[in-house]
Amino acid sequence: MNAVRGSTSAGERGGLYLGPRLTNDFSVLAQGAYDRWNYSAFFIDPNEVESLESDTTFLGANLRYNFTDKFSADTTLITIPNSKTQFSTPSGRLIPREGLNTVSGHLKWTSAFEMPGLWLEGELAHQFHPGEDVSAWAYYGTVGYLMKEIGWTPSLSYRYAYFSGDDPNSSRYERFDPLLSTGLGIWLQGVSFGKITTNSNLETHRVQFNVAPDERLNLTFDYYLLRTPQLNNLGSNPALSTLSSHDLGQELSLSARWSATKSLYLQALVSHAIPGTALRDIGADRNWTTFQVSLYGGF
Repeated sequence: MNAVRGSTSAGERGGLYLGPRLTNDFSVLAQGAYDRWNYSAFFIDPNEVESLESDTTFLGANLRYNFTDKFSADTTLITIPNSKTQFSTPSGRLIPREGLNTVSGHLKWTSAFEMPGLWLEGELAHQFHPGEDVSAWAYYGTVGYLMKEIGWTPSLSYRYAYFSGDDPNSSRYERFDPLLSTGLGIWLQGVSFGKITTNSNLETHRVQFNVAPDERLNLTFDYYLLRTPQLNNLGSNPALSTLSSHDLGQELSLSARWSATKSLYLQALVSHAIPGTALRDIGADRNWTTFQVSLYGGF
């Protein structure tokens, strides 16, 4: 079991790309395994911007069963025991985040159908609130192929992901809460679009191609097509609270990760975003490019 008190760097808002908000004010993690079972439990008090502190905490557990070394299934339960945050609705009703529950089921199958290199993965999540009429859904499915037998071990994958939005014609609140989801190449759905949208009211198609020229260097290309299930987008960027179109846009990115030494790690990326109809209709009609280089040192 680990208990950790985290820290930040460069002041309240400084060091954004150093990931200061990935640390926690306090966290506890307990893990164990027995036979084919793996289990974990955790408590997280995230490190929020002090001026926007919501006192939100997360309590959860995960249970996984390994049917074989290539096929596993797991389930996760996460609850929010404390939060000052409230969700807004078109009717003006406020729904407390405190008490929200998320339950999910996840499957992963490598060497699927006895084809070495083929992998399938998927997850379904449901959110509900015992004191409110809340029902939100999210799911994804991935199919990929890793070619270990040739140089640079290239891999190609496709992922479809869906996070429900709130239907203004329904009294039920249906916007999915992304909790703490992030991660470049994982659930940060485009380094540029990730600055204006979250994993709520979002539908994405992602194609990812990856090569490893050597064991220290990894190159990844990602293509994203982003759409919104609902035109009501209250709870997102205020400029995008009501959309004229389901078409958010597209993004192409290339990233490199290089372990220069045991203590130096270099990450570089370039990303090109193409606004869709929803953005062009509010005046954001120009393509934009992001370039970033980060050097990390450890000791």
